[in-house]
Amino acid sequence: MISAFEYITVFISIILGLGVTQILTGIADLVHQNERVKIYWPHILWIFLVLILHVQEWWVTFELRKVDQWRFPLYLFVLLYPVVLFILARLLFPFGFNEGVIDLKKFYFES
Repeated sequence: MISAFEYITVFISIILGLGVTQILTGIADLVHQNERVKIYWPHILWIFLVLILHVQEWWVTFELRKVDQWRFPLYLFVLLYPVVLFILARLLFPFGFNEGVIDLKKFYFES
């Protein structure tokens, strides 16, 4: 029989996995287009920090096994942080740069 913890954390894990996918895809895109990318180290640090936050949230989610009774408002509250992390991961990388230089410093200060 599946427990409430297992059922609830599946959706959280999916959202966190989507965020990690956004980050890793963005890094791969930057590496793939490295001749067009002007690196800015604070932006790279920001990317890795958000990746660590995703992993840390997934790790901390295991502590939710101690919750005895789940109510929908509590679940929505717990779900809020992974959703915010996903949105942050999506905003980390510039989109729509088909031509020209991708200036991460400019993107960092405009974001």
